[in-house]
Amino acid sequence: MDRWRGTGECFDGRYFYGWDNLLVRDPGISAMTEVIDRLVASGDYTSALRPIGMAED
Repeated sequence: MDRWRGTGECFDGRYFYGWDNLLVRDPGISAMTEVIDRLVASGDYTSALRPIGMAED
């Protein structure tokens, strides 16, 4: 995350994701909400988040 602060990746190092996790650098709901909002706005949520089941119509 420190490395990405300088490169601008992952919203300047604010998050990291793996196969089954999303880590947010700063604590609190507002920090988590900001990261998720930016993931959705950029379309990167499809890589960082994975579905846990089929959506119902």
